[in-house]
Amino acid sequence: PALRRVQSPAEVSDVFADVMYHARTVDYVAELIGPSIKFHHGKVNSKQPGAATQVKFHQDFTFQPMSNDDLISALLFVDEVTLENGPLEVVPGTHKGPLYSLWHDGVFTGAVADEVFEQHQHNIIKCTGKAGSVCLMHSSLLHGSTPNLSDKPRMLYIATYYAEDAV
Repeated sequence: PALRRVQSPAEVSDVFADVMYHARTVDYVAELIGPSIKFHHGKVNSKQPGAATQVKFHQDFTFQPMSNDDLISALLFVDEVTLENGPLEVVPGTHKGPLYSLWHDGVFTGAVADEVFEQHQHNIIKCTGKAGSVCLMHSSLLHGSTPNLSDKPRMLYIATYYAEDAV
């Protein structure tokens, strides 16, 4: 597979557990959604080089619905993220808009309809940065990523937090 994922790395690694609980990103998330936050889940995504693996545009909230949308994912760039190695692409402001269906013609696709993507494609911003950079992303933000066309893997540690009053 061209996208390798490790679910719950904090359960097997003190380094990932320390980042999950003590990194400055936890404070940033608390500034955005309030001081009483809980850890929802974590994963490591490693996009392998030279593969055509693309993550189609979607919103995370539809995968993890709660009583309110105070959910933030902190994406820690373990490797440098460049235009060539499959950066996260986001559509600013879409976290304030509607939630789009990931079902089409009775089939779950995990992606928004082509028409939704076409409506927003001209507003896409590519998120790049040095290793150690962090991108904070609201769970309703429309996003996807392009294939890794470089010769090196691109790894992210993704930690998602939610407000204590979200159930």
